[in-house]
Order: sequence, then structure tokens, then C-alpha cells
Amino acid sequence: MTAPMTSDTYTTDWRMVHEFVCWFGDALTKQVEVVTPFAPGPVTNFTATAGDKQIDLSWTNPSSFSFARTMIRYSTSGYPTSPTDGMLVLDKANTPGSNDSHVHSNLPYGITHYYAAFAHDALGNYASEVNTSAVSLAPGDFDSDGDVDQEDFGIFQACYSGNNRPYPDGCEHADLHTDGDVDQDDFAEFHACMGGANQPPGC
Repeated sequence: MTAPMTSDTYTTDWRMVHEFVCWFGDALTKQVEVVTPFAPGPVTNFTATAGDKQIDLSWTNPSSFSFARTMIRYSTSGYPTSPTDGMLVLDKANTPGSNDSHVHSNLPYGITHYYAAFAHDALGNYASEVNTSAVSLAPGDFDSDGDVDQEDFGIFQACYSGNNRPYPDGCEHADLHTDGDVDQDDFAEFHACMGGANQPPGC
């Protein structure tokens, strides 16, 4: 039996049937209450960490039994205020209480990205939004101050390893070509972005 779409208390009569034709026995009357499903709770621990033309998002899904998916939307002018506002990043299924993450990549540098996460059930009932934001960085802005200058060059020098030689621990960010070393190829990309203190990056 499919439940009605409208919330209310409904009276049902049940009887036995023989070979799908003859009803027999007394009728059994039961009342069934149809209730509106509740939206899951909101996500927690929603964070945005700036990277090289990307922003790393992480969050914890609600433990509500009705949870099915988390939708994340973004805007560059302010926080999305509804599940249809802004632009879609993802609408991802997972289990209640799980930790999750996503890399929002290929972003223009120096732009603030405003995110809203909406947990929801399978029927489209949405929790209240949870917000976070971050500014995507230019390649070589190792100190995350919005420029690529001598301070960043000092960090690059400390991480320089040479061709086909592993870089020191903690220097993943200086491997601009993501090939396992910090060498002349990475320096060429860094140099192209170097614009000086308090100046826009050159790349």
C-alpha cells in the first residue's frame, strides 16, 4: 500500500480474499497516521582551505537516519541562500555521520568563493545551510598573503631539490608540476607568477 501524499490520519479496512475473487471473514479496521518526513540535521565541521587555484572542502555529514546526500553550492558574490541559489559544486551521496571532502579546482586566483552546504534526504527535504569561504591562491603564493614575492622565493629555495630528487618534507606546495621534485620546471612557473610584494601575481 502506497501512503497518501498529504499528512493526515487515514482509516483502512482489511479483509481476507480467496483466489483474488471472494472476500471472507470479518473486516479489520485500522487507523494509519501519515506524517511529513523531517529533514536531516545540517552538516558540521564545514571548512574551506585555499590552495593553488583550488579550494579543498571538507565536512561531516549529519548522523540523522534520514540523511541521503549533501549538496554544496557556491557564489563569488555572497553565500548561496537556498538549494537553487548560486552554482552547483556537487550533490554527493554518503552514509549518516560520515566524513567527506572535495577539491574544487581550476579556479581563478584571488577570488573569494562563498560556499553553502545543504544536507538532505532522498525526498528533497533540506537542512539549513552551513557556510564557509576561502580565497583561491596563485601558484607560488606559499605564505597565502595574496602576492608572490621574495618571501615566497625564500620558501621555494628551501624546498628546491633538483630534477628527479624528492623534495624535503612539508614542501608539497612547492612542487608546482606535481611530479615528485622541486626543480627548474617548478622555478619557471614560480618565476612567471612573481609580481613583487603587495602586487598582483604575474601569472
